[in-house]
Amino acid sequence: MRRAHRLLLASCMQRFGFRWNAPEPQPSTFIPRLYRRFLYTPPDQAAEYGYHRPDHLKDEPANDNGQGAKPSPDQQLVLSGRGASSLRGTPIPEGGCYGEADRKLATGAPHAPDDVIARLHLESTRRAEADSRFKAVTTRWSACMRGQGYDYRSPSHANDDPRWWSGKTATPDEIEVSLADVRCKQQVNYLGVAAAVTAAYQQRLIEDNAEVVRAYRKALDVQVRNAARVLSGALF
Repeated sequence: MRRAHRLLLASCMQRFGFRWNAPEPQPSTFIPRLYRRFLYTPPDQAAEYGYHRPDHLKDEPANDNGQGAKPSPDQQLVLSGRGASSLRGTPIPEGGCYGEADRKLATGAPHAPDDVIARLHLESTRRAEADSRFKAVTTRWSACMRGQGYDYRSPSHANDDPRWWSGKTATPDEIEVSLADVRCKQQVNYLGVAAAVTAAYQQRLIEDNAEVVRAYRKALDVQVRNAARVLSGALF
């Protein structure tokens, strides 16, 4: 869907005389979402990059203007639709080219709250982190880290230590802490406990919000079919 959205953006921008970059899909090398959610770094990656993400595992680059540069003021105007209703006599679609691309992908889809998954995600995280099992495994992780000479209350405090983020690459200290973090997560089964507790709350929330989740799924299915049409060359 991301690729289809970029193609629709490029098509829209071309109407205004702008060449717009729609990058080819990136190789499927990425940090699994489960790892990212619970701040788990594979040992080999921690040994080289600490808490930093390797370049080849970073998110897909943002759209640019086809020459690798940031959008010009006119391009930004057409992208967002904020500030004017036309450019050099060509009407700007509502919400700009972003809005047009979103609407085309959603053509024929039933209405569903855009933020439903994000809200359920946040609520499941809140409930899981308040759960005694999650708190207990975090306490065990913290005790393990103290045993290795590091005082952090939780994995997020280790990950977000401001010492790590003053530069673009990992320092020796960061790598040492990151490796200790991984060892302690493995020792106390942090990932297994955190994922299981969170999944249980997610399932309960899905059941409690079944109607809105079904509506979201139906809308997503339509968007996926529309994206496939776009990728097959049927820009509409």
